[in-house]
Amino acid sequence: MCSRHDLLLVAATLLQMFVVLLLLSGEPAAAGKVTAIIVFGDSTVDTGNNNYLSTLVRSDFAPYGRDLHLAAGDGVASGGGNGRPTGRFSNGRLAVDFISEAFGLPPLVPAYLDPSVNISSLATGACFASAGAGYDNATSDLFSVLPLWKELDYFKEYVARLTTFSGDDMAAKTISEALYIVSMGTNDFLENYYATVARRGHATEFATATSYGDYLLTVADKFVRDLHALGARKVDLNGLPPMGCLPLERTTSGACTEEYNAVAERFNSGLVDAISKLNGELGDGARIVYGDVYSALAAVLADPAAYGVENVKAGCCGVTGVFEMGYMCGARSPLTCADASKFAFWDAIHPTERLHRVIADAKINTTLHVFILIVEDATPFTSIYSGNKTTQSDNRLPPSMASSQPLLLLVPLVAIIMTSPPAAAVAAGRSVPAVIVFGDSTVDTGNNNAIGTPLRSDFPPYGRDMPGGARATGRFGNGRLPPDFISQSLGLPPLVPAYLDPAYGIADFARGVCFASAGTGLDNATAAVLSVIPLWKEVEYYREYQRRLHTHVGATSARRIVRDALHVVSIGTNDFLENYYMLTTGRFAQFTISEYQDFLVAAARDFLTVIHRLGARRVTFAGLSPMGCLPLERTTDMILGGDGGCIEEYNKVARDYNEKMEAMVMLLRAKLPRLKLAFIPVYDNMVNFITNPEKFGLENVEEGCCATGRFEMGFMCNDVAPLTCDDADKYLFWDAFHPTEKINRFMAQHTLDICYQQGVL
Repeated sequence: MCSRHDLLLVAATLLQMFVVLLLLSGEPAAAGKVTAIIVFGDSTVDTGNNNYLSTLVRSDFAPYGRDLHLAAGDGVASGGGNGRPTGRFSNGRLAVDFISEAFGLPPLVPAYLDPSVNISSLATGACFASAGAGYDNATSDLFSVLPLWKELDYFKEYVARLTTFSGDDMAAKTISEALYIVSMGTNDFLENYYATVARRGHATEFATATSYGDYLLTVADKFVRDLHALGARKVDLNGLPPMGCLPLERTTSGACTEEYNAVAERFNSGLVDAISKLNGELGDGARIVYGDVYSALAAVLADPAAYGVENVKAGCCGVTGVFEMGYMCGARSPLTCADASKFAFWDAIHPTERLHRVIADAKINTTLHVFILIVEDATPFTSIYSGNKTTQSDNRLPPSMASSQPLLLLVPLVAIIMTSPPAAAVAAGRSVPAVIVFGDSTVDTGNNNAIGTPLRSDFPPYGRDMPGGARATGRFGNGRLPPDFISQSLGLPPLVPAYLDPAYGIADFARGVCFASAGTGLDNATAAVLSVIPLWKEVEYYREYQRRLHTHVGATSARRIVRDALHVVSIGTNDFLENYYMLTTGRFAQFTISEYQDFLVAAARDFLTVIHRLGARRVTFAGLSPMGCLPLERTTDMILGGDGGCIEEYNKVARDYNEKMEAMVMLLRAKLPRLKLAFIPVYDNMVNFITNPEKFGLENVEEGCCATGRFEMGFMCNDVAPLTCDDADKYLFWDAFHPTEKINRFMAQHTLDICYQQGVL
């Protein structure tokens, strides 16, 4: 029987290449427009439920709501407009209201307990939030408000009412296509845990705020799972704000309480991890996204003038603005400011309408973009920002904010996710001037066409499903690659040009450029195996590109383009499968597998440090997929007498490598100034595709579409090869190593999701 060594040597002679798969964390969001906005949480999103409770935590009196002005015919269900208090803890609308309008829904989300609101109005939006509530039921008990379990009970009642009103099918459609916004947690810390005299419930059981936060995360996880069981599929789970910077929590000197901010950041980090787990485990088209409230508020606090804000330390309402809220923020309170738009906070805890608008804008332009579909009858937001729908002239954005916060210029929101660029993503992409790519065949858009290597794909059937008609560009797939979809989603060209392609010039490269070379690796010796571009040479081309860019646009603009560009790095599989296990370079004798992993991690660290020194600030670095599950490795297993399954030895190597690489990325992110670096975890997501293919519309995850799909790639995958499939969308792999365009689309979306969640974008 042939040894594994012999078989892998055969694989090398067949010029097989290997892929780093960047896969979606969970299934794609359910198709169809957002049918309703459904809200759970506390005072940050309560649109008036506490008006109908026996609690002191209320705001259904002046001057709350004084700047809430909506013209007739704006779809206001009740109690809104004309400067009247609605129970919202602000001078006007909340972020959830702006988000609702952005999706073409009514500009005010009605409170479920409002007796004047009928089920017809609730069919497009319902708020179950209660000011003062928390994840910990004991927090809600402090103020006699709705605990989270009761909010969920009201939602169940709502579902029953909706079913009676619209029928089973329509109700199910509304529930599954609605956007669920969950915003709470601040009260658990500030009103319960840190209020040592009043501390109740689970807050008394934990010695540290971190351990209490971990408990709250388990509640949040269970709540999302309960929502999913009831039909929810699109969930925006919000993190905590920089709660140490609320006016009430600032020190006597006016400084933020950094302990509280650190607690918020730790909680938010745990929430991101919980969301990743939920996306990996929940099925039926569920998509959970992280609502990054912290970054949105921190941006205003750091540079208030950019948002037209003058005061971030005190609230507008009351004498001092540092402790007044609720009944202390009354109509007779002297010294309440005349122009709330100049303030970040309305009272000592709650944002002004202006800040709520900023929060909504930031979320629509980042994580919520994945839910933006065709909204044909949406009211254009341009009229809001131009003042046509408000009687308060101070609600108009200053020029600096109009350019940096473009949400309201986006509607009608016309976008098909990842097919044409989402409108919000296009706007967000204005701050990303280019996509710059390094790596191997997973991201090479055609550089190998121009070098003397047999490892090429500039012939059919490669590129047969490219937009505009079949065209072999040198991409190893039936269509576009992840950088292409990322570029388009950011409002940039739909194809990232290869740097060595003579058809493109520096004007094209100023908006996107690819230095990647199929067959290369972090180890320079890997590139020598198939005579491709080593990583050091990709960096040299990057330097040359910057010099050309300086000449083209000037030094200042060139530095800005490089600084703000998204750098995409996908590399590493070839180092193991084309180099270490092939015995062609001597690395096998030089290193143990663990030592070689360490060698590659050091090479990656050096590479990232170099491009940072050259100006890169936004970078994604992909981990390895379960490379033992590539079609060629399954064929190897079969030849060795197995059943054609994955080679676990290779998969374990990938897992161990990923763990080391992610740890390095975290250390480097903390070490290098202003570096926004995201590790893209792909392993578990790939396993999800392989083990649950039907959820993603896949029929074959073991073979490639081209030829037999078992070993062909490069020149063996050609237009005369027999058995090439008709519909590549049913396949995970295009050839024996590379994914189909459909999977590349998922790769891109996963990468963008991580970028938005981790603040790279």
